[in-house]
Amino acid sequence: MKKLSLLAIGFMITGLFACVDQDFDTPPEPAPCDEANTTIAELKASLGGLAKMVVEDDVVISGVVVADDKSGNFYQEVVLQDETGGILLGISAVEVYVRYPVGRRLTVSCKGLELENFSGAIQIGSVPWLTRKDFICVGDIETVPTPKTVTVNDLDNADIFSLVQLENVQFALSAAGAPFADAINSISVNHILDECATGENITVRTSGFADFAGDLTPTGNGTIVGIYNVFGGTKQLFLRDLDDVADMTRERCLLGVVSTLSQDFDSFNNNEDILINAWSNLAVKGSRLWRAQEFGGNLYAQATAFGDQSPEMESWLITPGIDLSEPKTLRFESAMAFFDHDALTVMISTDWNGSSASLASATWIDLQPNLATSSTGDNTWVPSGDVDLSGYSGIGYIAFRYIGSGPDGLDTSFRIDNLEVVNQ
Repeated sequence: MKKLSLLAIGFMITGLFACVDQDFDTPPEPAPCDEANTTIAELKASLGGLAKMVVEDDVVISGVVVADDKSGNFYQEVVLQDETGGILLGISAVEVYVRYPVGRRLTVSCKGLELENFSGAIQIGSVPWLTRKDFICVGDIETVPTPKTVTVNDLDNADIFSLVQLENVQFALSAAGAPFADAINSISVNHILDECATGENITVRTSGFADFAGDLTPTGNGTIVGIYNVFGGTKQLFLRDLDDVADMTRERCLLGVVSTLSQDFDSFNNNEDILINAWSNLAVKGSRLWRAQEFGGNLYAQATAFGDQSPEMESWLITPGIDLSEPKTLRFESAMAFFDHDALTVMISTDWNGSSASLASATWIDLQPNLATSSTGDNTWVPSGDVDLSGYSGIGYIAFRYIGSGPDGLDTSFRIDNLEVVNQ
C-alpha cells in the first residue's frame, strides 16, 4: 500500500507540473512607452533665460543614449540625443550603463524634473533611482546616431550634449603623450586639441575617475569623437572611451610657430586656466597650472602655491615657438603678492621640441629680466625692460617657470601681463 501511495503521489505531481507553462525565461512584455510630444531642442528652449525651473507640464521626450557612465568619464548621468539635439539626463545611481547603455532608447516624462542651465549647458534631472520608472520608460537597443562632423568654429549651442566628430586634429605638443587625467589623485585635467585646417582649438576634459585617466593621449593626427559641451564659454569635448581617439595615428601637422607675439590675457575669465592655441601650460610637480586672475579690473596670468597641499609645485607657462631668424626683443610686466620667496624664472630654449616629455631634457637659459621682488610691494607692475633675443637662432620658446610649496609656506603669488615679442 505504501508503494502504491507514493506512486499515486508521483503521478499527481507530474500532472500538476504538466499543467504549468514552463517558459520561465520569457519576461512579460513591457508596457509601450508614451509617445514623445516634445523634441529635446524644444525642451531646452522652454527654459528661456531662466537659470533653472521645475517642468510643470506633461512634457515627454525620447532619444537614444549616446554616452553613459561605463568608463567613468560621466558620473550618474547619460546623454540622450534625438534628431534635434542632445541633453544630459542626471540619474541618482551609479553604474547607470547597466540599465541604460549606449544605444538604448529612453522615453522621459519630464514633469516634476528640474531643467537647469549649468554654465551654458542645459541639463535635466536628477531622476531618483527608486522612482525612476515614474520618469523613464526603456525602449529597444538602436543604432547610435552618426556623429555630426564639424569644425571647432561650427560648434554652437545647438550642438551642446550631442555626439560630434572633429577631423584633422591633434593634441597640442604640450598635451600629446600625456595622461588624459590625474588618475592617482582622481583630478580632472584639460588638454588642448588643435585643429590643423583652421588653427582653432578645443579643450578635451577628462575626469580623474575615468578608467582611461592614466592612459596617454595620442601623439598623432586624425579624427576624434566625443560629446560637446560648454563651460563658462569654453568649448569642451568629453570622450566616452578610448575608441573615440582610435583614429589618431597619422602624421602630425605643423602648427604654432610665430614671428611676433602679443598677449594681455584679457580674453580669459577670472580663475580660468590659461589655455591658448600653441601655448603650453604644464604642471610639472603638483597639479596647479597658471590661471587667469583679475585684480583692480585687470586680467593677467598668475601662478601661486597658496593653499596648495602638494609637497612641491612647479608650473610652466610657455609661449608658442618663435621664429628667431630675425632679431627679436621680449617685453612683459610682472607683479607679485604676499612675498616670501623668489618663485619666478623666465627662460628660453631653442632645442625644446614642444612636448611635455622633453621638457627636462631641453636646454633652458635664464634670460634674467627685471622682475617684481619683495622691495617692489604687492600688486605693483614691474616692466621687464627690453630683453634682447638677437643672440638666439632657430625656433625659440619663452618659459615662465613658477616653483613653490604650499605646506612649506613658499607660496608667493607671481603674475605676468602685457607680454610681447617684437622685431628689433
